[in-house]
Amino acid sequence: MTAAPEFLLARIDDRLLHGQVAVGWAAALKPSWIFVVDDAAASSSWESALYAAAPPPGASVEVLGIEVFASRLREDAVRTERSFLLLKSPESALALMDRGAALTRLNVGGLRHQDGAREVLPYLWLRPADEEALRHLANRGVKLLARDLPMNPEHDLSALLGW
Repeated sequence: MTAAPEFLLARIDDRLLHGQVAVGWAAALKPSWIFVVDDAAASSSWESALYAAAPPPGASVEVLGIEVFASRLREDAVRTERSFLLLKSPESALALMDRGAALTRLNVGGLRHQDGAREVLPYLWLRPADEEALRHLANRGVKLLARDLPMNPEHDLSALLGW
């Protein structure tokens, strides 16, 4: 397993790179790199181009599949100290860890309502599969923090879920 990378922000958000991240989080933290790590986005040239087209000021965006990103982490080919890591789901975060990433903290910032999901916070709706993946992440020592924007309160997700 690789050493725990220190990302400025490692975030789970089903919209990946959008206004809250590009404006709210990037303005506050000023990343140099934003890694959008999602197999579907990486396999779609249109979606990859869309994410890379308008990065926040001072940042570059790279869209990669989970296996490719994990491989680059294992090879120490990712500069994490000024970087955002964006994942679409708790399952994606777990898959990345299963491939050797040693994440220590995740911001769970936005999972919208879907069938079968329950509201935990106004911006956080969890399906049973999400909760199961989050529990596995927590059991591996990942600190799970729910927060939509940097100026809003941070919530310990494990405590909210009663773990």
